[in-house]
Amino acid sequence: MNKGLLRRLSQSENAQYVQLLQRMVDATLHGHRTVFTHGDLQPKNIMVERTGSYEDGCPAFKTTLIDWEVAGWYPEYW
Repeated sequence: MNKGLLRRLSQSENAQYVQLLQRMVDATLHGHRTVFTHGDLQPKNIMVERTGSYEDGCPAFKTTLIDWEVAGWYPEYW
């Protein structure tokens, strides 16, 4: 993914700038797995609903994540 981003950037940016970014990426952004992620996790996309209570009186909740439109396979640091 990083190589693809840099390749795309090289179409519109100065070559020296892209080379600098390439060195930075090579030095820091390596060894990360590709994982499926929500892509936009923030409070407005988390719904919490109280569903009742447990036997001990503690409340029970159901949590739902919404707005999956930018979800996908990204590096785990994304």
